[in-house]
Amino acid sequence: MRHQLRYGGFWIWFLALSVFASIVFVIFQSLFQQILPDAAAFLFVSNQGSELFIKPWTLVTHAFFVPSLMSLLFQMIFLYWISYWVEDFIGRKKAIFIFIGGLLSGVIAFLICALFFQENKALWYGSSSGIAALLLAATTISPEFRLKFVLIGHVPLKYFTMAMIVFAVIFSLPVYPPYTAAMVAGGLFGYLYMVFSWKGYTIRFDHLFRSQRMQGPRLISPRKTSPSSNLSQEEQLNKILDKIKSGGLQSLSKEEQNFLENLKKGD
Repeated sequence: MRHQLRYGGFWIWFLALSVFASIVFVIFQSLFQQILPDAAAFLFVSNQGSELFIKPWTLVTHAFFVPSLMSLLFQMIFLYWISYWVEDFIGRKKAIFIFIGGLLSGVIAFLICALFFQENKALWYGSSSGIAALLLAATTISPEFRLKFVLIGHVPLKYFTMAMIVFAVIFSLPVYPPYTAAMVAGGLFGYLYMVFSWKGYTIRFDHLFRSQRMQGPRLISPRKTSPSSNLSQEEQLNKILDKIKSGGLQSLSKEEQNFLENLKKGD
């Protein structure tokens, strides 16, 4: 476990903090609920948009807390699996960007949709919108990738994703429609990110992650670069992603696999 925390990177740390924070929260709620009945309101995003200006930290804290231990277990297992899968294809920084973008997209969609459902106060928590972003990104990359299940055998990723979408809509829409909107927005972010990447537009992560540069990320097109620079690499990556989409990871040659691995290390 110590080795995992030391070398596991962002995903292990996020999972560990989420599990610790959620368990502490559940214990705290069970012991002090009568004293502090609104403790969740200080950590989760409220459907009252004005409260976000009073408690801006909830944009971050809401992702780490899941008050139901069963939901926590499901989210953590799912995130552990899908995060490393996406990371293997496009690199850790891009996978993290998709995850965080999905989280923020979920909050925005939740607040906008909540404007039309103000009958009761509701809270948004957990990382399900970020997980949805990673799942849709993975499905966009390789929809024919086959998942192996014990009872039903191999299932293409695209059908698994469709089943998850139907499952999420059935169980969240009757409860509170903004919950559904948040997860759909997260998934849409992951899908659009990969679509724009294939079209040649991507985020300059050297600007985003290097603290010595103050300017923010910008969209660039490989058409404006010389053939010897980003253009050839971008075209080769798009070609490989198209090949993965049609035939899965196993269809790649050794040279193409080495290219992805080198790109991941250089990311």
